[in-house]
Amino acid sequence: NSTYYSRTGWALLAVSALVASLFAVGASPAAAIDEDSEPDQMRTSTACLGEADNDQGFTDLGTLKAAVPNINCLAYYGISAGRTADTFDPNSNVTRRHMALFLYAAAGLMGVDLMGGDMSADFGDIAELGEDMQNAITALARNGIMSGRGDMAFDPFADITRAEMAVALVTLLDHTPGAPVHRNKAGLFTLGSEAATASLPNDSFDDAYAAVSQPVNNAISAAYELEITSGVGDGTMFNPSGTIPRRDMATFIMNTLAHSDVRPAGVSAQVSGATITVSVRDASFAPVVNQPVDVFMADVALESRAFKADGSCSSRAFLVDGGVKCQIDGGDPVTQTNGNIEIASIETVGDGKTVWIWIGDLGDKFGNDTDVLEISVEKGAEERPTADAVAISTDLPKQPGTTPPADVLRVHYGATVTVTLQLKGGTPAKDADPPEGDPTKYSVFIEWIAGNDDDLSDNTVLSSTTREVTIGSDGSATFPVSADDPGANTPGNVTTVRYTVSAATGNAITTGAGANTLIFSDERSRVEYVSVTVPGATIAPGGHPAVANTAAVITVLDQFGKPFKGAQIRLFSTNPTNPTADPADNYGASIGSRARVSTSAGTVRFPYSYSGGASQETLLAAWDGYVPAVTEIDLNGDGDTDDPGDRAAVAAVGTQGFAPVVPVGSDGTTPGTAVFDSTATCATEDRCGTAMVNWVAATRAPEQTAQATVLSIDTENDQLVVDLQTNSLVTPTSINYDDNDNFQVIDTSATTTTPVSISDFEEAVTTALKNDAADTADSVAAPTLTWSSYIYDDSSDITLFTVTVP
Repeated sequence: NSTYYSRTGWALLAVSALVASLFAVGASPAAAIDEDSEPDQMRTSTACLGEADNDQGFTDLGTLKAAVPNINCLAYYGISAGRTADTFDPNSNVTRRHMALFLYAAAGLMGVDLMGGDMSADFGDIAELGEDMQNAITALARNGIMSGRGDMAFDPFADITRAEMAVALVTLLDHTPGAPVHRNKAGLFTLGSEAATASLPNDSFDDAYAAVSQPVNNAISAAYELEITSGVGDGTMFNPSGTIPRRDMATFIMNTLAHSDVRPAGVSAQVSGATITVSVRDASFAPVVNQPVDVFMADVALESRAFKADGSCSSRAFLVDGGVKCQIDGGDPVTQTNGNIEIASIETVGDGKTVWIWIGDLGDKFGNDTDVLEISVEKGAEERPTADAVAISTDLPKQPGTTPPADVLRVHYGATVTVTLQLKGGTPAKDADPPEGDPTKYSVFIEWIAGNDDDLSDNTVLSSTTREVTIGSDGSATFPVSADDPGANTPGNVTTVRYTVSAATGNAITTGAGANTLIFSDERSRVEYVSVTVPGATIAPGGHPAVANTAAVITVLDQFGKPFKGAQIRLFSTNPTNPTADPADNYGASIGSRARVSTSAGTVRFPYSYSGGASQETLLAAWDGYVPAVTEIDLNGDGDTDDPGDRAAVAAVGTQGFAPVVPVGSDGTTPGTAVFDSTATCATEDRCGTAMVNWVAATRAPEQTAQATVLSIDTENDQLVVDLQTNSLVTPTSINYDDNDNFQVIDTSATTTTPVSISDFEEAVTTALKNDAADTADSVAAPTLTWSSYIYDDSSDITLFTVTVP
């Protein structure tokens, strides 16, 4: 869609792009001439946009939703003013004399020269008509657009037929500069952008083929291929001798104008794929030539931030085509002799792009008082990769904290689990279409097995079945799996459903196929999953006496992924305060020792205070009194936890579980750090979860740095948290960026450095952090960041941020 407005009031003045008239009467038929045919020269533009789409005030259009835009458009261009000032008379048939007036007016707009002509046009029955009608009939007849009905008669008061209308409109396009209609040596219409490569229409209506001459049938077929008109009824017949109501006439004429350069006054634009065509016309709809056009854009998600307070462009706006964004200059494209300019293709990602188009004199700059056209370019469909694997997934809830997300362990008897097979391809894997050829089919062997032992080979197979599923056009297929309780009166039953996917017929992909299990039960609900949610990066208070207040939210789920009420949860920190130490350690997290109970939503909120400096704090939430063990202590803060004193400290507290006292640093003031063995302490049977809190240094980042590890990104607040890597201890540091900065991405896998927009920069960092988190083997490096000219308290400073992603 496109919207024309003045930014001073953001008043909506018009809506354009490919409007609903493209799908009105006369568009592609509901059923083609035969079930395999479709128009070959479909309309890719419209004349009914911008001002031309405005309501013209007719009060008798009722519920004619499909025709109304075309009727309004017809009146806007002055082709027909209606019967009266406020009525159009949409249901009356069009006479031949009135059709001549309409075509004559349309021809003038379409650039058709009717002054000459070599056809005979001496009609004896038009003398009583008005001069305008006589001129229109004569001019059209001399150019072969409308002909008489024999014996030098035009028959002006008779209704025009559908066949006559088709011949007239296609002939009019044959006279229109640039239209995709040409005549061959036999006098038949051919269709295509160039006469040398144009071809005859390849579809025809059975009733027209049997009833009219070859040239007329050829014109009717051409009108169908050009999407000027369709058939009647179910679309398989044309009814060549039928009459035309004025509502359909409006649609047929506007569909014809869509193949011309007719556009409304002022600036208009429309999108075809990823290409924008801008048109500039004067008040008489004549092309404006050599008009500079400035075009800039922003990601849809960031369009509200594309302008500064004074209306000028921010760095969130990017130049589409030309020299300088948001300024009319010599580098801007200019309209051609037809008053149009095709803007460079816009490749879109994410939610697409918002594009702004405006015109002015050289030197003009964009601001609050600039009239501008706004359009949306939707995200284009990405090319789907070749399938090389099949992914198997379910609609079960996911276990919290697992990367990639893993299904919960249990399913209630009677529930139905939907299993999805999705073809994948490429790296990273994306959804893929099925291979060409025979349908892609998979065989699914399903077994219902008593119990849930790890080794099911000795268990009783209760029943089994085999199903065949066919991959659909989107590369996916689904099938249901369920299980019934074998003994409703005997609780504690467990049934394992094993489903094995294997290639069947067609071009089935085997990679990723195999056996999977689901465990159904009627077990009573129990605590199974504990997860921790923490706030984003928080400025550390920096030590005594300053204190920062914060909170963690614990979520408790049962084995079925449902909220669990009444679970007693405790929260621990890797750097707690230690007021009983000598000397006292009051630098760290102060969390109450009392257990808190989960609500009906399965949540527990733990408020606590923090009085330490910049650090990464690990929080561990544990259920039912479990106390995690400390596996590492760094007494002197040198990053080495293998010192003799460190090992002795671990030995001293290890027998107590998580000790309430953690030794301070060797200087007596710096807190020591403790490390949970998260792998051991948060095994499933321990029912606990962890989360990392970044306490950000109160001191600001330096003006430039060689390299810093990215710890997190907050795109809502334009904030990065990095570790400056000045020593072996992680010291989270805040970096703020804004739309005044510049960004680039270094892709180490492709060894390329690419300047990017702020949104692309954020996407690259976010993706790299997710990939690093999912890498349990720690084989993928974390993203790193460098910057230059960073002045944290100067928003006008322009910083170059460069992120390196593996």
